[in-house]
Amino acid sequence: MRLLHVQGLLLVLASLGLPQLSHAQIVNASLYGSVTDTSGAAIPDATVAATNVATGVGIKTATDTAGNYLFPSLLPATYNITVEKAGFKTTVISGITLLVDQKARVDAQLQVGGVTTTVEVSGAAPLVETKTASVGTVIGEREVFDLPLNLRRLTALATLVPGTVDDRGLGYAITPAGSSPFGTDVTYTAGGGRDSSNTLLLDGMESRAWSTGGFAQLPPPDAVQEFKIQTNIYAAAFGKTAGSTMNLVTKSGSNEFHGDVYEFLRNDKLDARNFFATNQTNPITGAEIPDSARPEYRRNQFGFTGGGPIRKNKTFFFGYYDALREIKGLSLTNLVPMDAQKAGNFSDVLTGQKSNLCAASGSAAPANLNYDSGQLFDPASESLFTCPQNPATPSVAPPAILVGNPIPGNIITNLDPVAQKVLAGFPEPNRPGFPNYVNQAPRVRNDNQFGVRVDHTIGPKDQFFAHYLFSQSNITDPSAGYTSLPTFGAKIFYRGQNVTAAWVHTFGPHLLNEARLGFARNNPTLDCVECPRAQGFVESFGIKNLKVQGTGLEEGFPYFGFVNFAGGRGLCSRHERGNGGEVRRQRDLDARTPHRDSGC
Repeated sequence: MRLLHVQGLLLVLASLGLPQLSHAQIVNASLYGSVTDTSGAAIPDATVAATNVATGVGIKTATDTAGNYLFPSLLPATYNITVEKAGFKTTVISGITLLVDQKARVDAQLQVGGVTTTVEVSGAAPLVETKTASVGTVIGEREVFDLPLNLRRLTALATLVPGTVDDRGLGYAITPAGSSPFGTDVTYTAGGGRDSSNTLLLDGMESRAWSTGGFAQLPPPDAVQEFKIQTNIYAAAFGKTAGSTMNLVTKSGSNEFHGDVYEFLRNDKLDARNFFATNQTNPITGAEIPDSARPEYRRNQFGFTGGGPIRKNKTFFFGYYDALREIKGLSLTNLVPMDAQKAGNFSDVLTGQKSNLCAASGSAAPANLNYDSGQLFDPASESLFTCPQNPATPSVAPPAILVGNPIPGNIITNLDPVAQKVLAGFPEPNRPGFPNYVNQAPRVRNDNQFGVRVDHTIGPKDQFFAHYLFSQSNITDPSAGYTSLPTFGAKIFYRGQNVTAAWVHTFGPHLLNEARLGFARNNPTLDCVECPRAQGFVESFGIKNLKVQGTGLEEGFPYFGFVNFAGGRGLCSRHERGNGGEVRRQRDLDARTPHRDSGC
């Protein structure tokens, strides 16, 4: 899927009174305020300069006739504000931290004196915004860096914002088919909406898994400066979806080279054993292998970041690489038939306790309908029978039941050939009791993602920015199919790309143009682990007229559903989905359990 996003913002600001703030900004912050003397009188034509502490890039403007100034578009960073006017001392306000999409007000007061005299003030932009009704919370660099993240996914921090909750893996955005693995580890809901109703903006460009609505790409915490989650009363530039908007800003370079190298390791040595997991058996000696019941778990997440100047006070870069290597053992439980049952011997289900099929008839129940509670009947002889009216409940209609010839000893001698072929595919039980089968095949995942960002100051009125982000994932998941039996797992592949460029030009104190161009592409696929299968695989089961519909389609595993045992349904490949037709036939697996077969 691809998205081409072109945005041109022409911001016309009022020329009377305090200049109106731009509500069309997506990423950058706005800084405004008033310049007065000690008596509170406005000072027009004062020079106001905002200097980025990290990069040394400065932008200047002048106060209007009412003493008001405005910087409509500043990168989220820490700034020093310098105010100068002939006949007054120079005032420097340091430590002004602007956050993503913030509208901050900082007023300055000048004292009479020479310009060569400097008055230094340490301050910070107020947290309360009076120029916008948008409800949102900024998660800054400190929270991103200091707060613990179990899987190193920034979406886990979203629950710090009022109105958001963890969806505990129950949402639509985590669906394996069509989603992004980079956005499904931790998902959340906001304002009562779905997890698929959230929007993620990466440096102003939407990053969305188009099939499920989840996040398509999510850089590692080391590459993120901060993000803001808006949950209500969006500005015109937001509000595309019913949920929240996460506005994320990646890190940029500065005048100093900086970076880090990291690795996070987890394994199964300190993990508890799953209750249903059992020790494996040595195939030669038959003895149990100690500690083999604990599923294998290896998670290595490693990478590096780096940034610095290409040209000091002018051009900067920042890049990152992040990788994940994970082997996660699972304990998928189910019930499978034993060898005797595969051969048609179901005598083990006889309980020795009799019950009447028309028990609802009370004293009027026919005596010839007393059978063992585990008795099987020949389906070919079954017919509907209306039970007698219960004398104790004359107003309740008697039920209709199926009656037929009981199978002696519950031993079936005429198993269907299709059923025999299907039953032979079941694995042997590997543990006693219920469930009697545990699939401990591991889930294997390999992720790679990288990104690079360049910021360039063309001149005092022009700034340019661009980034390129790439992510790719390969997952083999035995639990992603429709059953926990072996060979029914899935291969999940994902590749995502995101390109964004922006140019901001300031025409004057009341006119600004921001042009933003973006391109996003993500390609999720879901396929079965044994695909492609040989041509004619579906027809090999021997079910009349059951075959793949259409030409050039991969062979999917038919669906077999059972009342008492694990069902079997293989994944159709992405090429098979939506082919517009399938064939369904009813046959008997044994004398009691019908099943349904369908070709993809």
